[in-house]
This record gives sequence, C-alpha cells and structure tokens, in this order.
Amino acid sequence: MNYIKLIILFFLFQIIFPVNLSAQISKKVKIDDNVTKTKILLSYIADCQMNGSFIHEKGVVKLVIYKNKEGKDCWLLIPLIDDSYKDNPPEKYAEVGVDLISIYYGDVNENALITDKKKHSKLNECLEEVIGDYLYIRPTLKRRTFEYLDEMTGNVRKTQKRIVENGNGGSLVIEFNKDGTYVTKKPV
Repeated sequence: MNYIKLIILFFLFQIIFPVNLSAQISKKVKIDDNVTKTKILLSYIADCQMNGSFIHEKGVVKLVIYKNKEGKDCWLLIPLIDDSYKDNPPEKYAEVGVDLISIYYGDVNENALITDKKKHSKLNECLEEVIGDYLYIRPTLKRRTFEYLDEMTGNVRKTQKRIVENGNGGSLVIEFNKDGTYVTKKPV
C-alpha cells in the first residue's frame, strides 16, 4: 500500500514540478569575468543592430573560440539571423544582457569544430527553448531564381542568383594579446 502512495506522490511531484531534461544538454555558461571581453560583445551586438546584421530584433551572436597559428587566443564573432545553428548546434551558450551568444570551439583556421552528431537532436531541442524567437526559421526551399530576357536569342531564361555575393559581412575576429590588449580584424 505504501508503494502505491509513493508512486502516486512521485507522479504528482513530476506534474507539479516538471524537470526539463533537455535543458541539461546544452550548458549555459558565463562568457568571462573580464570586463573588456564583455564590452567587446556588447559593442559587437550594438554594431550588428546598427548595421542591419540583426533585423527586427532577431539575431544571435555565434562565437567561435580558437587559437590562431601564432598561439594567440582569438574570437570569431558572426551574426546569425536564422536557425542555421541546427546543422551544428553548440554545446554551450551564454547571455549578455538580453542577447544570446552561441559558443563553439574552433581550429586554427577559424572553423567551428563539429559537435557530436549523436547529440544534435537533443541539443537542438534544448536550444529551441533557449533561443525561442531570437532567430528566423530557414525556408526549406533554398533555390533563388529569377527570370531575364536573353538579348542574344530573345528567349526568357531562368537562373540562380545568390542574394549575398561576398559571404557574411558582419563577421569580426578579435585577437587577444597576453598583456590584455586586443586587435580587431575582418576575416578574409
């Protein structure tokens, strides 16, 4: 009889105080106690809002932490406005004010390391809760075509065209020196 009461109490406890297991998959971290690094992120976020990288209050900063070829600690900051993170979800994220930072570790070439594919679905489930409406949903149809008149033949033709020709213009590399100073660079 006591076992039945315990089982009932257990299920009532689960209903009243549900435990979200997906929130334990992706880990919320503090970026750094370093005021300079926090200011860099806040300044970068403000720049993304001013230059149009974040549109209609949508946007998350992708932070890739890596060491460059000289062994210096570096950050690659990239503005994200769609849910492309789902292809390689981060295992860590942070909040700076009301803004979100997805945190990756990278190689010397600034490439984010690939997250274990077995964790992707659980990480994405967790991150969907965290990110909410911060990002747009990517359309499933990825082709962008337009029609034009071929002046040589007089025929109407269809072709594909990229909307952004030169990649992501809002990216920024921060190279930290041992003395606490830093240098900002545009990635090539």
